Amino acid sequence: MSERPLRLCSFGVAILVLVGCGPSYSLVSAGDHKVGKMRVAASTSWSKVSGMLPYARKGTQIWTQDGWLLDRLILIPDVRDGEPLFKPQEKSEPFPLFRAGMLPNELAELFRASLIQIHGPSSVTIDSMRLQDMAGLPGLHIDFRATLADAAPYSGLAGLVVKEKALFAIIYLGLEPYYAGLRRDAAAGVIRSVRF
Repeated sequence: MSERPLRLCSFGVAILVLVGCGPSYSLVSAGDHKVGKMRVAASTSWSKVSGMLPYARKGTQIWTQDGWLLDRLILIPDVRDGEPLFKPQEKSEPFPLFRAGMLPNELAELFRASLIQIHGPSSVTIDSMRLQDMAGLPGLHIDFRATLADAAPYSGLAGLVVKEKALFAIIYLGLEPYYAGLRRDAAAGVIRSVRF
């Protein structure tokens, strides 16, 4: 066999491997959606991303409108007392744990420390936090900025609520300066729509 067909064959195999390693997307149409024991309503269509966040707990969904590196909405249901917000990749990784009796400032620190843990050396700054009604329960709204490891700056918002000693979280991250604001209202609408 000549060298040229062998190179083309090798190149073709490499492309197939790379395509298989990328994310897969499926449509999340506008309307009501169930994520674990949580229900949310989307006012516009999103795309559900699969296979791109190895730290995602079972039941976690990641939605995007422009691509998961540009904007992402992470929906995390059913975090039980003593469990982390994200799944450790190795047993020796120390992840902060949710406790059912956490105060709002402790939930905010759990959120901040968890984002840092999954993204490596990064900076996460909480700009503001306030109580927000979520499905008739006292939820926590967080506005934040993040510079993730080796990445451009993001900003976003998060909604966290505890129901029956389980934590439910929705986290929106958008790339600064354009994408952070572009989908922020749609993400805030999903957070406000939480019900059980």
